[in-house]
Amino acid sequence: MAKKVYTKYTPKAQKKARSKYNPDNYMDKYIAWHFGKMDLNADSDWSWNLAFSLDHNNELFEKLCKYENMKLSEVQDRINHSVGLDSLNMKAIKELEKNHLDDIEKLYSFHIIATTRFYCIPMGNIMKLLWYDPYHNYNNKKAVCPPHR
Repeated sequence: MAKKVYTKYTPKAQKKARSKYNPDNYMDKYIAWHFGKMDLNADSDWSWNLAFSLDHNNELFEKLCKYENMKLSEVQDRINHSVGLDSLNMKAIKELEKNHLDDIEKLYSFHIIATTRFYCIPMGNIMKLLWYDPYHNYNNKKAVCPPHR
């Protein structure tokens, strides 16, 4: 004969969340920078060493500070956006493969000044700085992601 199981508590089937805030929604979180993946190779076209040697250094760090005080949803627009790997320069794709980063889905492009961008690996709201690209103009084949027009 089978035993009958008795319980003291029967859970309610219709529970509702008290908060409508989704903690996993990274678009509503402030941007945070991660510097561990920065390309500091002197031979690279997109090395941050170039950025550190230029006069607009202050503007670069002002932009980083400005973006850090914004949520990703506030930053995302025409000049700051995600970039699929299929849009990248072939040299950039080879760089990702060489550094074992070819398993990422996309990069994120941030505008600094005029034709200058920096590229990050997005991990939710954390942006891992990768490349500094001063070549983002329409005639330059050195750009990480040549503009489409």
